[in-house]
Amino acid sequence: GDLSFDLAYKGLTMGVLTSTNVSILTGDNYLNMTGTIDPNIGQLNDPRVSEMFSLYMRGEPIPVIAIGNDNASSIALLSPGMKGFQLHTILQVPPAKVLGDVILTHASVNMHPDQPDLVTIDLDAQVEILSPLGSDCPYDIKFSSLDGTYFALDPPVEIGLFTHAGPVETGDKRIVRMKGTSQIKLTSENNYAKYVDAYLGTDSVLNSFNATASITMDSLAGTLQLTGVPAVASFILIGTNNFADLNFTSTHIDVKQGFNDSCLVATSVEYHSTSNADINFNGFVVMDVMYEGIKVGNSTVPNFSVLTGLNSHLYDVFIVRPEGNPGVIDRILTYYLNGTDVPLVLQPSLTVTPTPFPYMNEVIQKYSINTMMPGLKQPLITAAVMHADIGQILKGIIPSQVTLQNPFGASIQALSC
Repeated sequence: GDLSFDLAYKGLTMGVLTSTNVSILTGDNYLNMTGTIDPNIGQLNDPRVSEMFSLYMRGEPIPVIAIGNDNASSIALLSPGMKGFQLHTILQVPPAKVLGDVILTHASVNMHPDQPDLVTIDLDAQVEILSPLGSDCPYDIKFSSLDGTYFALDPPVEIGLFTHAGPVETGDKRIVRMKGTSQIKLTSENNYAKYVDAYLGTDSVLNSFNATASITMDSLAGTLQLTGVPAVASFILIGTNNFADLNFTSTHIDVKQGFNDSCLVATSVEYHSTSNADINFNGFVVMDVMYEGIKVGNSTVPNFSVLTGLNSHLYDVFIVRPEGNPGVIDRILTYYLNGTDVPLVLQPSLTVTPTPFPYMNEVIQKYSINTMMPGLKQPLITAAVMHADIGQILKGIIPSQVTLQNPFGASIQALSC
């Protein structure tokens, strides 16, 4: 015959379990039972409902009692005896999978010099939301928090403890937008340095998190406040590929101040990044300026960043005539004034601390940036007139008038022509 039981969790009847064509044989017996949740259970606003479903979502054991009800047996003779009969059992299923594919639209990674072990990420992603109660069960989910561990690279290594404080709302949609700010408290500065190294040096970096979520879920069982729900996902961060695609170009140069063997130059630098992530150091980076392998200057770049799309920054560069090769500055200036582009290399300083992040310095010193300083577009000498004075010519003197167009903000002095 058939058996019918009320399903109870901590004294609260949640629904009904039934088993058909039951035979009780000598020895061990196994019952296959199916059940339905009471559709009115959500109206009770009883915290035990959310508690039981939280255990279900986490894949943890749920201690329940099956109690024979008024229709305990389809055999009338047995029904009174089965009523009130209790089966103490454990319900347990694998943890629910709530997050599916994640496609990163954009991320902004921010480092903090005053808190070197803190990284914040402003995240914008497309997320597939899976139904934890089955694809046929209507639901509306709102994530109130995500907390867990952040990983990167392949194979994954732990970066830090992860907290996301942004909305993920589904309604009747299955692909949703996930926005907000994530915080990563670094547990391994060494692994984070490897992560940044991969971002700078490769074309893509695997990111993942293993977290638990707090969820408000409207379903057939009512409004559930679920805690500790597993939220595991991965996504791809597009790297800068060793700056290969950044195309650094100096678009403007202005000598602000000159000295005997040095000068202060302001230069506008533009570059374009195809990464889907910004990285903001929010601190200085000291760069050496190299020409033909010779250091010809340095620049302390404030708030260095690589942003998605076009980047435009104004840098002050201190140009110094090298002691061992003083003529190199003359060659650069000659090329520049004659309209010839000058190839330069920017590299993080090897002689001073290049960043305020101790764990980052060795990594960032590996990378250099090839850039081009365009030659002067207009001639330095815009007009020249010779005066035919026979008397002066016979003395070996040719009177001339030369018009110079000073391209710099500082004054210049022509010592000879």
